[in-house]
Amino acid sequence: MIFFALMIFVHPTGNILNIDAIWESRLHFGIFTTSMDDDLINLLQKQQTEADDIVIGSETKYFKHFEGNRKVMGGPSLHHLQKAIELADSSPYKISIIAYDIEHWELTPIDEQNNPVGSISKGASIVHSAGYKFGIAPDLRYLLDNYQKINWKEVDFLVMQMQRKAADTQYLASTVESVTKVVRSMNPETEIFVQVALRFTDVEQTMAAIERARYFADGIIIVYIPSGFVPCPNCTLENLETVLVSINSMRLHSSSKTDIPITENDQTNQKIKIPDWVRNNAKWWSEGSIGDNHFALGIQYMIKTEIIKIPITENDQTNQKIKIPDWVRNNAKWWSEGSIGDNEFALGIQYLIKIGIILV
Repeated sequence: MIFFALMIFVHPTGNILNIDAIWESRLHFGIFTTSMDDDLINLLQKQQTEADDIVIGSETKYFKHFEGNRKVMGGPSLHHLQKAIELADSSPYKISIIAYDIEHWELTPIDEQNNPVGSISKGASIVHSAGYKFGIAPDLRYLLDNYQKINWKEVDFLVMQMQRKAADTQYLASTVESVTKVVRSMNPETEIFVQVALRFTDVEQTMAAIERARYFADGIIIVYIPSGFVPCPNCTLENLETVLVSINSMRLHSSSKTDIPITENDQTNQKIKIPDWVRNNAKWWSEGSIGDNHFALGIQYMIKTEIIKIPITENDQTNQKIKIPDWVRNNAKWWSEGSIGDNEFALGIQYLIKIGIILV
């Protein structure tokens, strides 16, 4: 079995955010599917408003619908990696990444399963020698057992298969954070995607998982299995579109991570410390006890007193009533409970400044 994937990436310009423990991110999104009909293709084309997404299908014929995008092929064994390379060499489409889907299943040979770290290293050598970037998509058990042993300098692309644990957002966030810290300490260039699935979580749970993962990962892969392959009542185009629209609404936030520096002086690497009374405001706001305008006053205070330094945003809508997106309310709740830190919460503030919801 060889799988085929389509990847689209942007590399935005501008100042890079420098916040302790937060990575530069462009929040790519991807789809893994067993079948791709015209309706799904049209939906993906509609939602790919930026050139930074992935489409994963089972046949190369899908590549023709996304000709301008970076493409990926791969398989579940070293033998299949060789086959993928042969197909990539002869493909009319330019293939950039060959990925190794090593898992506890019959498609990965037992000798490779018994030595995952060595097998990954062999796969990297095979793929790099052929002139392609190397990716891995181990099942979660392999990843957690071996992420501190893998030579990440050899790995260009990682898929974290979190779909079966995505309903537990606290576990997902802590796991993704732990793995990404190790990976990026060894290779900051490794692209990291978190995989979720409508098969295992409903729309709200899926979006909550994405909301938590986006602080640490470069992107999200959504497993979408159309009805008829496996029981998946949540796998509808309507639900998928809801999730993709939500991701697109987060893109502005993610792009702000690369466009606006939190600080512009020589204290750039210092950890942000937000006053406790702002945390109380965040808690009350998340519970609906105070309104958007009241909460915005706390944010404006932090900017005016230079707790957080952000470039001035000019906007003529100074008298317009403030309406803050719901996902920022989720951030405020998690921050007030201590689930995320000051730096992560500051990214939400940065987004509000970036799009002119709160004026400085």
